[in-house]
Amino acid sequence: MKRELDIIDYFKTKETFQLQWNEELACFETFPKPSTVEIGRYYESEEYISHQKEAKSLKDIAYNWVRDYMLKTKINWIEKEIKAGGRILDIGCGVGEFLKKAKQHQFKVTGVEPNTKAKEIAIENKLDVFSEVHEIGETKFNLISLWHVLEHLHDPNEFLGQLKKHLETDGKIFIAVPNFRSYDAIYYKEFWAAYDVPRHLYHFSRESIKILAEQNGYKIKRSYPLKFDSYYVSLLSEKYKTGNKTINWIWRGFLSNKKAKKTGEWSSLVYVLEMNK
Repeated sequence: MKRELDIIDYFKTKETFQLQWNEELACFETFPKPSTVEIGRYYESEEYISHQKEAKSLKDIAYNWVRDYMLKTKINWIEKEIKAGGRILDIGCGVGEFLKKAKQHQFKVTGVEPNTKAKEIAIENKLDVFSEVHEIGETKFNLISLWHVLEHLHDPNEFLGQLKKHLETDGKIFIAVPNFRSYDAIYYKEFWAAYDVPRHLYHFSRESIKILAEQNGYKIKRSYPLKFDSYYVSLLSEKYKTGNKTINWIWRGFLSNKKAKKTGEWSSLVYVLEMNK
């Protein structure tokens, strides 16, 4: 695999960024890396789906259907790890759909969301949501979730370390991230939509998550595949690569999942972390 790769921000600015290899974490980093002040403008779009509440296109409708299905799946995963009534902190909670579902299942929920509009919608839904983690004080949680959030952070290593003070001794951390060793990533190369520069500042594999976990005193208890991600990412990648909406993305998404059944290299993975005791 190339240790450097030029990637265009197809989603918004058409600027070119470079992926550079981070030897210590065995992952790619995006360069130049926008500062915490500058990064906001790269998210300013009506199409930035993670902050949307209402579907505005066929793509959004499909996305929302999959999201609802996956919300149920996530709750099933969580119920295997913590008891009903446990406290959940969702980092990057968006408009709060996951928190709403968890609350319906009798969990005590708190969210963190820096996007003002998304946070306002979550609060309208009667959810406790803060702009930054430090605003929640000394509260500890049974489970902390980062659903496709870690790749957006300027220092994921430091952030994971800081979460310890908010995690119960037997608590769990759920981390969902794209996997650059998946078939769809290898096939689409610089057109792979899950690179999503510069919003995604880091790009992980199983190896890099294991390193991150161990450096911060965690271990990976188990992982789950996000099987729909290969289709959604292939849909966008095909558009970036060919400029049109061919049905080739369906085949590529299917093929990625088929190969992952043997290799374990799914398009995206959810890792369940617990403290090393």
